Amino acid sequence: MHAYGRGSFAGAVHERLPHVTVEEERRLRNYRIREHFPTRVFASARLRSVGTGGTMRALVELHTYKLVLMAYHQTAMRELGRIVANPGSDPFPVVLAAYRNALPRALARAPRYTSMINVIEHAWGYVSDEVGASETRFYRAQLERYRAGRVPLSAVTALLWSWALGFERPHLLGQAFFLPYPEALMSGSDSGKGRRRR
Repeated sequence: MHAYGRGSFAGAVHERLPHVTVEEERRLRNYRIREHFPTRVFASARLRSVGTGGTMRALVELHTYKLVLMAYHQTAMRELGRIVANPGSDPFPVVLAAYRNALPRALARAPRYTSMINVIEHAWGYVSDEVGASETRFYRAQLERYRAGRVPLSAVTALLWSWALGFERPHLLGQAFFLPYPEALMSGSDSGKGRRRR
């Protein structure tokens, strides 16, 4: 195995093309890795589309990955926020290049489950005042199941997303955290290793 935990082919690709997202197929049977890998793939794809569009507004809209970045790497999230703010009024290609270099580093490692729980609880604060007692108990139960490794992250985020839609919470509706990649890529199967807590 490669030092990063990838197979030899994926490891070789990473060494030659560090900004390209690669993963060994066998490892994608793991909940945690399977949720991490497409998040990186689609974040990179959206960034490429921003480069094609060529506007600062598009880059600012890409930063709807803020909650994702909060879970992955809060220091990197703040760095990317400063890049988007563009305090030096740099031309768009310069800002885009800086963002392109920083984003892969921010998403390099799958987030710890404790970081994900912190972001979930942060999002919960935007809808908790509208959710009834029985629904709150169900949310808490699902969160504990996720904490114990019995369900994937999507089992909890789907609840929050439904409330964000129902209560029209714009701060949450603009966040890629709830659907960082197409729903068709989500699966309930797992190798068992995805349940190990970190």
